Amino acid sequence: MAQIPIFGDLGLASSKYLYPFIHYTASMRFLLILSFLIGTLSLSAQATIFYSKAPSASNVWNDTRNWNPNRLPNANDIVEVGNGHTVILSGDNVVIKALEIRAQAKLIIDDVDVRLDIQGSDTDGLRMTLRGELDIQEGTVAIRDAQRDGIYMENFSKISNSGSLLVASYNDEGLYFESNSAITNHGNLFIDQLNNGSSPTCLYAVDGTFTNSAMGVLVVSKCQDSPDTDLIKIDNGVLYEDNGETIIQSINCN
Repeated sequence: MAQIPIFGDLGLASSKYLYPFIHYTASMRFLLILSFLIGTLSLSAQATIFYSKAPSASNVWNDTRNWNPNRLPNANDIVEVGNGHTVILSGDNVVIKALEIRAQAKLIIDDVDVRLDIQGSDTDGLRMTLRGELDIQEGTVAIRDAQRDGIYMENFSKISNSGSLLVASYNDEGLYFESNSAITNHGNLFIDQLNNGSSPTCLYAVDGTFTNSAMGVLVVSKCQDSPDTDLIKIDNGVLYEDNGETIIQSINCN
């Protein structure tokens, strides 16, 4: 029996010998490719997952009974913590796409070894939308690559940070708050421009309270060629108290 010629190291047989097979299975191959593409898209598609504590469960992040659908959030998910619910994250590192904490809801991080990475944005281009409360007792929250704001706060929302909160690479503001929102920093708050040389505002306070306590460290990293002005914008209606340490440093954003 004649050998089928092979082209180089690619392992491709000559179309002269394969044409009848290709012709015969064209419809089958199309269906297989279509199925593969649909499967790939479904795996990478953005989804929204809701936290609402189940009556039989404790208020912990890593209990699937508390989530709808009943699974733990993953890197493709927009996570929403429902009105009035409290969820505690400890034990495991987590990567999600975006986070919304609704009114009177609360996310607590109380494990020094835990890191919550928010590495995407929702349909509004925001990484974290806060209408409730974020309480970082220990551990790290890292936010990056927002199409608009890294953190958007409104509606009497609160951030209390005794761990580390990092915001980097955004197109509008790194941290924006209004509507009587409040930020209290007892730990490390890092806000980096880091978005290819442009110079958006790192911290923009429109209405509310910002307190950097005696134990707090605020580090603002600006692009080397951007001006110092508007790195931190504080409107007249904001109570701004800095009793800790504020560091402004230059970085290469290109």
